[in-house]
Amino acid sequence: MNSTWLGLVLSTTESLFNNDTLMEEITEEEDEEDVNEWFDFEIQGKIYMTCILIIASLGVVGNVMSFILMSDAKLRSLAYSVYLRWMAVSDSLLLMMVAAEDTLDTYHYLQRFLTSDVTLCKVWVFFLTMTYTLSPWLVVALTLDRFVCVVFPLSRHRLCTKSKAFKLCLTLTLISAALNVYSLIYIDIEDAECLVQSPDQMEGYLLIQQLVLNSILPCAAVLILNIVTVIRIRRSATFRQQFKRSGGSEATKERQDKITLPLLLVSIFAFVTLIPRAVTEVTEYVLDVFQEHDGMTMELANKLWPLFNLIYLVNFGQNFYILMASSSEYRLILRRKLTWHKDNRNTSSAQTQSSRMSSEFSEISVSKMTDSRSVTSGDTTLMSSLPVTEPGI
Repeated sequence: MNSTWLGLVLSTTESLFNNDTLMEEITEEEDEEDVNEWFDFEIQGKIYMTCILIIASLGVVGNVMSFILMSDAKLRSLAYSVYLRWMAVSDSLLLMMVAAEDTLDTYHYLQRFLTSDVTLCKVWVFFLTMTYTLSPWLVVALTLDRFVCVVFPLSRHRLCTKSKAFKLCLTLTLISAALNVYSLIYIDIEDAECLVQSPDQMEGYLLIQQLVLNSILPCAAVLILNIVTVIRIRRSATFRQQFKRSGGSEATKERQDKITLPLLLVSIFAFVTLIPRAVTEVTEYVLDVFQEHDGMTMELANKLWPLFNLIYLVNFGQNFYILMASSSEYRLILRRKLTWHKDNRNTSSAQTQSSRMSSEFSEISVSKMTDSRSVTSGDTTLMSSLPVTEPGI
């Protein structure tokens, strides 16, 4: 009797366990189906290439306009204009290379282009990786410049100068080049592909560079500096509202805030566009390290990566549009600069037309003088040919 009851219990437990296992498998399959339904919009192929071309085109145009804007006489002597001009050049180079690379890859000409010459392969990868490293740190430098101006205003004239900004940008460029010099050494052509032939010890370095130096560290620096700067600006605004002093200094402080806020928006939007791809890369790395082969998570990350990469590329072409949307002063400077160029063209064309008319008038005057001289000489000749008669007595 007891054995029969025990067997019944075991059989019942086994059936319940099998049912639970079956239910878990069904639930996992439903979750996977839900994920596939939610993320069935995967961006790839020519749609992805078109999005990149649009972002690159608008970004390069915006960077050119940003360079022109920051070259204005009122702005080019300021430190932050150096950072924005340097970013315009670096970001434009990156966007053009990414657009060319993805276009060639879509039509299966990328490896044929890169493997046509080993020097081209090395130089291409070197400049691409260097700009990927340089651009986030230029945003950090711009954010640090605003941080010093707001938090340490007495040191602003000593630290936030044009010469120091130029030296910092040059130093960041040289460091970025040094960090990516491996591409000139270890990259080679193998099996008709441009690949990194790095030793095993280089894998850890490349991982640290990609995750830490290019993503996590600059994002953390921008976030912390912006938080402190915004808190200080809010405290200063509250203090000025409670204790208003002279109108001149008050107007100067308000003008400085109007200049600082658009630049803060540049660094904040840079953080917003950099963080999605950084989080995706860190997630993939953590799953790989702990060998958590979660198929659903990896599939989700792979499907979202193109979208996050597009958001990431927006960072390299958004500065000009942020400045125009957030500041009337920058819009006024750009309008005045474009009007000045138009007036110069009109003035030069008017001067050309005036000089042309004066030359034509001179030619007409000379021709008239020549005709009058010829008529005078003809009359003189006629008078000399007439007979001379003596006056009568």
